[in-house]
Amino acid sequence: MLQSYVDTGNIAPLILFYSGPGGSGFNNIMINYYGTGYTPSFFCDGVWDKIGWNQSQSETTINSRLAEPAYVDIDVSVGGDATAGVVYYNITAEQNLQAGSLIRVLSVLVESDIYAASGWGVYTGKTLHWIPRIAPLGNAGKTLDFSGTYPETISLQGEFTIDPDWNYDNMGIVTFVMDYETKEVFNAHYESDLSSIMGIEEGESNIRLSVGPNPSAGNFSTICTLPDGQNCTVDVFDVTGRRVATSNTANSSFSVDRAGLYIVRLTTENGEMLTESVAVTR
Repeated sequence: MLQSYVDTGNIAPLILFYSGPGGSGFNNIMINYYGTGYTPSFFCDGVWDKIGWNQSQSETTINSRLAEPAYVDIDVSVGGDATAGVVYYNITAEQNLQAGSLIRVLSVLVESDIYAASGWGVYTGKTLHWIPRIAPLGNAGKTLDFSGTYPETISLQGEFTIDPDWNYDNMGIVTFVMDYETKEVFNAHYESDLSSIMGIEEGESNIRLSVGPNPSAGNFSTICTLPDGQNCTVDVFDVTGRRVATSNTANSSFSVDRAGLYIVRLTTENGEMLTESVAVTR
C-alpha cells in the first residue's frame, strides 16, 4: 500500500527501529519525540495514528493530509561520491507558516532492500526498506529562522560519510520541515536514488570558481569557468545559511552590507557545484 504513494512522490517514508541493526541516534530522537515506545505506529506528515498496520485507516490518513495545501518547497542536491559528500538544502516558505516558536528541518539518508539476516527480531529473514542511516543535519535537525519576507529561501548544508557496510546503490534521502511544537510537517521530500541528485565535487570537473578580492570591504566579484553553452547560478550565503544575493551570470559583482564570512556557491544546470568563502571586513 505504501509503495504506491512512494512511487507517485506523495510521501517520504521512514521505518524506525529503536535498537538492533536498524537503530540510530536519529531513530531514537524521533521515537522518543512521538512517544511511540515499541508499539507499531503509523505516522503521516506529522500525524500519529495508533493504528498498527490497518491499511484502510492508513490510506484515509494519507489522503486526508495530501488534501492539505503545502506552503514549503524543499530542494535537495548532493555533491560527493559513494563514500562521502555534502547535501545542499534550499528551503522556501511561500507564506507565513503560522507555526509555533520552533521550525526545524530534519534530513536522513535511508537504505532500502536490506536483507535482515540476523538481529532484527521478528523482521529477521525479511527484506526491509527506508531504514535511516545517517543525518547530514544532525539527529535533531536544524532550526529555520524565517525573517517574514515571503517567499523566503533559507539555504544550508550538511556532510555525510557512507559506512562500507551500507549499500550506496540502494540509498536515498528523506527531508522534512516541521513545527517542532505541534509536530505538524509542512512538507517533505524523498529521493529514492541518492546518485541521481549527486553533483560533482571540485577536482572531478572542469568547472572553476574564483572570488575576489578576498578579504573584501563589501564588494567582490566572481569569475566562473563553465563548459561551452552551460548556464549557472551563483548564490551568496551568510554563515547562518541565509541567501543574501544571487545571480544567473557566471561573472558577477556582489555587494554586502555587514562584515563576516560569506559562502559563494556556483551551481551549473547539470547539478555540479563548487563553493568558495569570502571574508568581508568593514
